[in-house]
Amino acid sequence: MRILFLIFFLAFNLYAYESLELNASVTTLKQDANILYIGTNDGQISSIDLNLGIDKQNLKNVAKFEKIKNSYNEFLPQIYSIDVYKNSFLIISEADFGAKNLSTLKDGVLNTKKFEFDGLKKAYFIDENTYLFVFSGATITLVDSNLKVLKSFKFNHSLLNSSNINLARNTLEVDFESGEIKLFDIKKWEVIANFDAVHKDNIYQVDYKNNTLVSCAIDGKLGVIRNNQQSFMQKDFFIYACALSPNGELIAYSDYNQNTIEIVKSSNFEKVASFKNVDDEFVVRNILFVDDYKFSISGYNNKIFFWSIK
Repeated sequence: MRILFLIFFLAFNLYAYESLELNASVTTLKQDANILYIGTNDGQISSIDLNLGIDKQNLKNVAKFEKIKNSYNEFLPQIYSIDVYKNSFLIISEADFGAKNLSTLKDGVLNTKKFEFDGLKKAYFIDENTYLFVFSGATITLVDSNLKVLKSFKFNHSLLNSSNINLARNTLEVDFESGEIKLFDIKKWEVIANFDAVHKDNIYQVDYKNNTLVSCAIDGKLGVIRNNQQSFMQKDFFIYACALSPNGELIAYSDYNQNTIEIVKSSNFEKVASFKNVDDEFVVRNILFVDDYKFSISGYNNKIFFWSIK
């Protein structure tokens, strides 16, 4: 029995981890090259150069948002979404009375305005002068830098869960509460693929890299789509967070029953490694591969953990 325990202990402790502690809870992460951008619930966006090491001393301030208000008091806003393109930023943040603000940041100049449309979930750069907005009401809208609407598209669904844009910024992945996943060609402005063989219920997260797509959902399935082929692995509990390595070869997903992060191959779901969560009360909200063998996890608190598979 003691030998079995030792094997189990070593299996979960072969891999070292590093942690980064912020002054507020992490709400969103965005990586651009070797820079990780961190949005928090106190109106702050920080950056850290991953090549310099995971140390709070290496954190730099990118933007600080002013207080907002509701019917009762004033408070600092949550940062909901960050996109980066050629050193420019598109930022969605909390606004007065439950609305949302859209901000641009370039050369240190932050411009913020209240967003006039309801249900904004994500804002992406298509190029320096064109943005793509994604709405919870299953609509996407292309606008110029003055927010003039160029064209819109309505999906035949009631509610859109989340979205991802590929590295070339010409294909958008969108997923819906029905469990369907669609690929949308931004240049052709049309749906080019529909996938509905994996999930039949609410999808929590999708990641889309190197022509490979991974999804996880309330139905306990971890799905993979590659070359229009759909496959999945069934677990006995919902999977809230999942992510792909940049080369698309590895998947990291959270196993809430075991309180672990599992690493499997995207080609066949073969298990590669397990990482025991070092904090039993830490609820994994996001997983992000920072390179092909190193990933980060964040939750509903002020810590980010970094693990290395090698």
